[in-house]
Amino acid sequence: MIKLESRFAPINAPCQDKSLDSEIFFPDPTEFDKIAKAKSICITCDQKTKQDCLAFGIATKSYGIWGGTTEQERQSIKRRKYRGKTK
Repeated sequence: MIKLESRFAPINAPCQDKSLDSEIFFPDPTEFDKIAKAKSICITCDQKTKQDCLAFGIATKSYGIWGGTTEQERQSIKRRKYRGKTK
């Protein structure tokens, strides 16, 4: 079991549930069913925690699902933000 970063996730965040196998948040990019499962857990999180989690995933370029997004989705978000700053 992988210990999820808890700096930004309150102890009562869905991803911190001790009965949950945290491996679900680190699927292979082609395991669409596991990605969907992880995202379904993320969607139950409060907005502040989800934003902090997403920011962590973007800042650290961490593998896995962070803030309900895949690595590819976070790269897209980062590109959009970068383009917005250059205009």
